[in-house]
Amino acid sequence: MDEYDKPLLETMVLSEEQIEANRAVFKGMFGQLKSLDGMLRFVLFTGVTKFSKVSIFSDLNQLQDISIDEDFADICGITQEELERDFSPEIDALAQKRGMTREDCLARLKQLYDGYHFTKKSPDIYNPFSLLNAFKNYKFDRYWINREFCEAKLVEQAPRLARFGTGTPTFLVWRLKEMNFNPRSFSDGSLYSSEDAISDYRPDNPDIVPLLYQSGYLTIKGYDSEFDSLTLGYPNDEVKYGFTASLTPVYLHGESPLDVRSFGRDIKAGNTDGLHDRFTALFARLPYATGTVDDTMLERDFQNVIYLTFLLLGQFVQVEQRSAGGRATDCIVETDKYVYIFEFKRDGSADEALAQIEAQGYATPYSADSRTLVKIGAVFSSAQKNISEWKVLGR
Repeated sequence: MDEYDKPLLETMVLSEEQIEANRAVFKGMFGQLKSLDGMLRFVLFTGVTKFSKVSIFSDLNQLQDISIDEDFADICGITQEELERDFSPEIDALAQKRGMTREDCLARLKQLYDGYHFTKKSPDIYNPFSLLNAFKNYKFDRYWINREFCEAKLVEQAPRLARFGTGTPTFLVWRLKEMNFNPRSFSDGSLYSSEDAISDYRPDNPDIVPLLYQSGYLTIKGYDSEFDSLTLGYPNDEVKYGFTASLTPVYLHGESPLDVRSFGRDIKAGNTDGLHDRFTALFARLPYATGTVDDTMLERDFQNVIYLTFLLLGQFVQVEQRSAGGRATDCIVETDKYVYIFEFKRDGSADEALAQIEAQGYATPYSADSRTLVKIGAVFSSAQKNISEWKVLGR
């Protein structure tokens, strides 16, 4: 039974009487399964939540939760070995259609659809839905994440039916915003959890991380045996860029997604004036126009706009959050013709930002590079609530 919890989740906004009636139906169904125990050989339930506190499973008490069981780590996906062994003709056909070598095609499939881990020692698992659609359509696309967005639109059109839809981006991103959750932690290696914590995916759990993990937006990226700690992050580019795109309207307080392609075109063309105008327009959309705003909120939103912009730019150009020498810098962007080093300051001056680039040696690794080196110092003014200085130095 796939998504066993969907009927319960979709009716959580109704009356308590209706909720209890629905739970009773589930409890009765599981009780019937218990009475047929001698006839059952294999029963599997999947879902994104565990209703442990409502006792719907009390009569079917021999169920085992295998969500983080190493013996079943690869049960719900396709491994690298299975991909290359069982889908060799499909790989070759996709590569031929896209004008790629087999090796490049495999690398692109891995980048987009691989990377799920369901235990701390899990093999890499591909998303079968996306993988099979890529073979069917001879095209690399965000098949799973796009399907989730479509379901989210249905939720928006019928909000009574889904206060807690099964992991839809609409619900998740607004919940993240309400919690003041730092979106940078998804990809900077600072999001930690434990097996016990990510197993606690009850719908009433105030921690959203277990639901993000269980619904596929986060996965296990590493394990620290000393602290018995799991590092969580995006599994692959399909999820990273798709989910980030769904975050931007919330953090930019607008209905339209970030026009990251225009940023990408300006960067590839060396159009620093265009970049300045686009960042100015982005910051103007933040809710600072009237009244006062808390300094902490101002700093957070300023940083999030920069982060989301450069993260999405990674689809089109090479973006690093740290310098090649390991020193912290706001961002380095590389194209075929240019290397950009950005340093953003809140208040202060553009000269200070450029001086930091020089003092910290951010440009040193590119001293022998044939590409044009562009250093940009930008200042976000708390008083003006936008970019007050933008200074560019080119080699």
